[in-house]
Amino acid sequence: LGYQQQGIGRQLFQRADQLGPGGLECVLQSLGPTATRKRLQEGWPAFCATVDAPADGEMLVGVILIKPPLHLFNLYVDLGYQQQGIGRQLFQRADQTVLETSGTPLQTVNSSINAIVVYERWGFQVEGGLRDKNGVRYQPMVREKRALRKSTPTDI
Repeated sequence: LGYQQQGIGRQLFQRADQLGPGGLECVLQSLGPTATRKRLQEGWPAFCATVDAPADGEMLVGVILIKPPLHLFNLYVDLGYQQQGIGRQLFQRADQTVLETSGTPLQTVNSSINAIVVYERWGFQVEGGLRDKNGVRYQPMVREKRALRKSTPTDI
């Protein structure tokens, strides 16, 4: 299933400083069922965070998707569940998995504008200026290998 069915993509990209013309449509398409299924079939590692929901039994509240070998492609946490450590736990789990399979932790991310400070806390540094692709504004970021430390996974 695509993330958009849970409303995660739409929530996080309604800020004017995040998107230009056509940006929302581009993001929702990249998070849709077809694109997500294709990436999973190609072996992209993904982790999800869920919570109990009375009506459905379980609700998706966070997801991380890694573009092999070392790029953090998507990390989303539902607005109602942010600031609770879910994103950090998803990141730690993905980072540890990448480290175990490749010998190197995650190296790059194209950060949304509002997430730059979070990625900086996790050891990423701004690389170059802001970019805009198909109406989606982002900041390329990298982690220096020498500055990396082993992360420890946290159960989610």
